[in-house]
Amino acid sequence: GRSLDYGCGPGTNGLHLLDSGYEVLFTDVVRQALKKVEEKLHVRPVEVRSRATIRPVDLSADSLPDSDQSYDYIVCMSLLSNLEGPQSIVHLLKEFFRILRPGGKIIVDINSEDTSYVQNASNKVDNGVYKTLPRKGFDTEEVQMYFPESSSMFADMVKEAGFVVDDIGHSSFAYLGHQDYEYIVCAQKPS
Repeated sequence: GRSLDYGCGPGTNGLHLLDSGYEVLFTDVVRQALKKVEEKLHVRPVEVRSRATIRPVDLSADSLPDSDQSYDYIVCMSLLSNLEGPQSIVHLLKEFFRILRPGGKIIVDINSEDTSYVQNASNKVDNGVYKTLPRKGFDTEEVQMYFPESSSMFADMVKEAGFVVDDIGHSSFAYLGHQDYEYIVCAQKPS
């Protein structure tokens, strides 16, 4: 099938799909991440590379540049909390719904409030919305980020976009002084 790795970072998820036989579009706002994906693609066989496309995210666009029902699968990991609030997240999820084929599947995650981002936040702006550093230890300014209070709140956002939720899980990890607890939702677009 055809897959979208939205916010692909260094491409770990999309490369797994690509190596498993899928056609994959890698997209991210960070150009250095896309260069890493290009480097990783370069060492793969031509047949595998031919199924990969790389495209930068256009932050000025109100919608995704893809046609309706373009993809069978969408992966969007470690990205949604970076949006400014629930309205922005639901808008992106509705765009995912639009470009996913009927019966298509999506896996998305979001950081919970039990994370270093919230613990290190300088200001709570609104329910679940904080001014915080996107990455501790990097020379960046604080940004507004959203963290739902519960997995059911996140699942409700996915449902609001039109999806049927198949499973809700979580992931927890700590590294280099950073702690994350993420809600993970697997969902599908009704056939």
